[in-house]
Amino acid sequence: MIVKTVADLGCDCGMLCIGSAMLGAGLCVGFDIDAEALEIFNSNLEDLELMNVVVQCDVSSLPDSVSETFDTVIMNPPFGIRHNMTPS
Repeated sequence: MIVKTVADLGCDCGMLCIGSAMLGAGLCVGFDIDAEALEIFNSNLEDLELMNVVVQCDVSSLPDSVSETFDTVIMNPPFGIRHNMTPS
């Protein structure tokens, strides 16, 4: 049996990480800086009776070697932070 590992960068409430676990990933680790989002993630894990790892940190401070630690690295990019610039 091959155990696949997944890192979810900026996991928020953990939907991508939870989905990965439900699809058979062996270990999912969610990284986020927001403590409130991670509380919701932990609550979701309890409700679904899943075991994932949650890490509170700024993902920009993670070493480059993190990507070599996991089989797959996923993230849902933060939409809406860039203002659309239209010519006047």
